[in-house]
Amino acid sequence: MKLILLFATPSLCQSRVCGPVVDVAEQVKSDYEDEPVSFIHMEVYRDNTVDEGIRPQLRAFGLPTEPWLFVIDRHGRISTVIEGGFSVEELRQAVEDVL
Repeated sequence: MKLILLFATPSLCQSRVCGPVVDVAEQVKSDYEDEPVSFIHMEVYRDNTVDEGIRPQLRAFGLPTEPWLFVIDRHGRISTVIEGGFSVEELRQAVEDVL
């Protein structure tokens, strides 16, 4: 199984790119419904509330900002990392690279 993991919090984003990249990921996800690839959107804050603090998954990856996208191949290796904004074409290419 291949994995597309996106850390972003659209409603609380400071950079204004979190919402658009979540939309891009959803668009690309619909193109790969019949492929062995899973798309996961991980919110940054516990319960989507700043006062609850950052989710442990974000800490585990050591991410100082958001959004971040990781494409993980079937061997569990990270094949693509994108910090910040990305286009539909960039994400499609990253998915194709692991299929």
